[in-house]
Amino acid sequence: MHRFPLNHPYLQEFTSKIKAITAGYIGESYSDRFLQQIDFPKNHAIFKDLYVQTGSESFLQIDTLIVTQKYIAIFEIKNIKGKIYFQKNPKQLVRELNGITTTYKCPEQQILRHYMKLQKLLLHLKIDIPIHNQIIFAYSSIHVMEPPEKVPVLMACDLPNHLHKLNQLPDV
Repeated sequence: MHRFPLNHPYLQEFTSKIKAITAGYIGESYSDRFLQQIDFPKNHAIFKDLYVQTGSESFLQIDTLIVTQKYIAIFEIKNIKGKIYFQKNPKQLVRELNGITTTYKCPEQQILRHYMKLQKLLLHLKIDIPIHNQIIFAYSSIHVMEPPEKVPVLMACDLPNHLHKLNQLPDV
């Protein structure tokens, strides 16, 4: 960024994108701390920022994927401040912060797409295992005014309790 002239037409756009990427990384790193507190089953794997090609032009990009002999968990991690609403029509995430309203792509729709693609892939591989989806908000500086319809929301600090329950499931 220091190489950009101060009057460059894309300076503000690039600065905003870098801030968003940095905030996302910080949120995911913070959430990872809570994953370290969990006693997972003996055989498990945790994949971060997983990018998988599922077809010739079809991809999955998952923030965190946990695979155990009991379940698979898909986490979409968000680091957002303010009041948020999961708008229903059209599906969007709407944030209010300091009197400014901002809209984002809907993380519920994103995770549901991941779920369907992963389910299709597992079916193709003849693997039958429960898949659990969660939208994780890294910090409690968010106020969820209207939750999503189909995907549960958790705060990162609640991950240990949530995963402890999943880890009690029987092996598949």
